[in-house]
Amino acid sequence: MRKGAAIIGAGVSGLTCCVVFAEHTWDVTIFADETGEQTTSGVAAALWFPYDAEPVDKIIPWSLITYERLRELTRDSRSGVSMLQLRQFTRASEIAIPNWAKKNLGAHSISVIPSENASPARTEGSLTIPGFPSTFTAGFALTVPRMDATIYLDYLAKRFRTAGGTIQSAHISKVDEIPRDFDVIINCAGIGARELVHDSDLEAHRGRVAIVPKIDLAQAIICNDAPLMYAIRARTTAFSEAPIRSAKIASPHPPTPPRSFPNAAASSGSSRRR
Repeated sequence: MRKGAAIIGAGVSGLTCCVVFAEHTWDVTIFADETGEQTTSGVAAALWFPYDAEPVDKIIPWSLITYERLRELTRDSRSGVSMLQLRQFTRASEIAIPNWAKKNLGAHSISVIPSENASPARTEGSLTIPGFPSTFTAGFALTVPRMDATIYLDYLAKRFRTAGGTIQSAHISKVDEIPRDFDVIINCAGIGARELVHDSDLEAHRGRVAIVPKIDLAQAIICNDAPLMYAIRARTTAFSEAPIRSAKIASPHPPTPPRSFPNAAASSGSSRRR
């Protein structure tokens, strides 16, 4: 007899769990009141990088497995997954390259050329962005997977349905509302877990998203100093004009999606426990 699994939430975590279970011959049902672009995942920058997650001794091995799975998906043009160079910078004097990035992914140091000293010709392995202030002092680069969020969510949903899975539109406020005939219930509700399992330590991890006119930016750029910022040139309609995200702040309210017009600002983020 096939086992049954109920997954609460249809963001990237929920859909990934569902695909794995369904493709291993489980009967799987998603319970969610938001799907696709309505979810927080639908407006995520969706760049692979182990960030602000613990315990590190478990997160890094898990993340490297995910890296390989995502890299395999780049061979499927329907997945929305591609490889992109990520450049992480600091405003301090030096930046340490994580051992896992250097050992497993070939991360390497790069120089920073002040924009006022930059020549028209670019130097490989350096950063020169005309018009940007010379605030970065050091950095490193590595190539990582990037998911076009809306394409990737649709891809996962199609794989899930092909494997026989079901998505049921429902707002689940208590785990007891899930039918008792499931063998496993998995909570992928994100910030909704505050209500679902009465986890008052869970809070929204928000950022501000600025949609700006396109800039000459072939790589993803992250500066991890306070205030955190990252710039990722996106391909989807919602992010048609290179979104720039700034410092994440704590907020009791769930994130709202960015808008697609130039120079608009909106909120985005994920959830985390204090």
